[in-house]
Amino acid sequence: MSYPRRMDRMRKNRNMSKPCRHKHARTTGTVICAGLTISLLSALEGRIPVVAAFCGWLGDGCRETARYDLLGLPIAPLGIIYYAFLGLLCLRMPSWRFWTVMPGVGFELVLVKTMVEDHFFCVFCAANFLLIIMLCLLHFDWSRRWQMLAMILLAYVAGGLLINNGQGKTPADAQGQSPESVLATVGDDVITVTDVERPLVSPLHKLRQEIYQMQNAVLQTRVNDLLLEQEARDKGLSFDQLVAKIRGQIPPPTPRMLDHYYETGLYRMWGNWDGPEQEVKTKIREYLHNRDTNQLLLDHCQQLREVYPVAIFLKEPPLPLTRVRVGDAPSLGPTNASVTVIEFSDYLCPACRKGHEVVRQIREKYKANIRWVFMDYPLDRHPGARELALAARAAEEQGKFWEYQELLFTRSPKPTPSEATAYAEELGLDPVRFQQSLADPALAKGLQASISEAREAGVSSTPTFIINGRMRTGTPSFEEFSKLIDQALAEAATNIRKEPTPEGHNTPKDSSDHQR
Repeated sequence: MSYPRRMDRMRKNRNMSKPCRHKHARTTGTVICAGLTISLLSALEGRIPVVAAFCGWLGDGCRETARYDLLGLPIAPLGIIYYAFLGLLCLRMPSWRFWTVMPGVGFELVLVKTMVEDHFFCVFCAANFLLIIMLCLLHFDWSRRWQMLAMILLAYVAGGLLINNGQGKTPADAQGQSPESVLATVGDDVITVTDVERPLVSPLHKLRQEIYQMQNAVLQTRVNDLLLEQEARDKGLSFDQLVAKIRGQIPPPTPRMLDHYYETGLYRMWGNWDGPEQEVKTKIREYLHNRDTNQLLLDHCQQLREVYPVAIFLKEPPLPLTRVRVGDAPSLGPTNASVTVIEFSDYLCPACRKGHEVVRQIREKYKANIRWVFMDYPLDRHPGARELALAARAAEEQGKFWEYQELLFTRSPKPTPSEATAYAEELGLDPVRFQQSLADPALAKGLQASISEAREAGVSSTPTFIINGRMRTGTPSFEEFSKLIDQALAEAATNIRKEPTPEGHNTPKDSSDHQR
């Protein structure tokens, strides 16, 4: 073929390939934008509740991936840098895209190999792998196949050597923690404050709540004293004169009442008041009068807060944070809801049964806005609770979990394992299949996994509710429950996590059933 003819054919081929190259450039740009988005979401996973919840549904892959770095830099920010650099090359130096894409394939293969070897799954890594494969296909050039293979292998080997899972770092760096948060090291493994406190999240919160209550009691008393002192100065009275004037609005106990308390010896419950009769009666009068007028004095101090400026800076401990792997636990509501409520409960727990009506009302009120997940936590102190939990799981296999659960929570007296099959027949379930399900070892294995997850998450009593990662022990009132969910919905809408500090969410000692 003559030289002019070869030149004409080359020009023709070049002209025919221009639309194709233009199309590939646009597709490459789309893939790069998608990669930037995925890398950004991966980097912000711990800061955006919606993304964290989404990752939590799929396992702990995001948390596992965060342990790895390349030359001391986390993987997710490196992904952002990589895609940004690739986008810049598309605009300025298109011919260099081939030499940038192929090393990316090699590094991504290292991450996939790491997930397989360490037995975890990261949804962002999987999505990024698909994007990298698309880029590889878009820039595949048969004439440069050996250069392509060499670049991929070189990057694969380099990535395997440079990607670090925390080994060789200080314990603090390995876990992304400050040195103060590392409590112990065992070889290359690190034990942090988070590792220790996570299973103890519920009892630790109760201790912090008790400390807060003690501090708040002393603080409120001191505030009231200062308010009364300020009012006394303004009125030209002493502190004792003002208090006596307020208490004087209620007359002191009568002599007949004093005789009754003295003669019956009831006063001995209040202290060791020995001495002459008149002296003891004086103490009785002061005690009874103060008891009867304490509320009057507190109401007066509350009114003074509207007269004199008072600012309280002591904060109630926020509901503790925890993470739960829900797996295939039964759930209601949209799977992509921005708020997930996880209920840990026991069918024979008195507090769970009593609070079930509130749970039912909350589920109905927010059925279109939240995802409700139920997880079993039968307590050892309730004989038969495990068997009933297995029965509900057997009913789930025939699509009647929630209906069966309703029977278990509402039947009076409490249900027994011997009635499990009768309940199944009442709901129209196949009794033979129901019995076969109960005998399936996989059912017991799933129940034990739910119990283990509860303990690992720090759940120590039933009922316990986890609202977008915030743990609330005991069943809140309908109003408080609504407030907690509304706050979680607002946080999810604005991607801002605030500290939920609901008023009066203290759990009475008998309102939740504790694990023994």
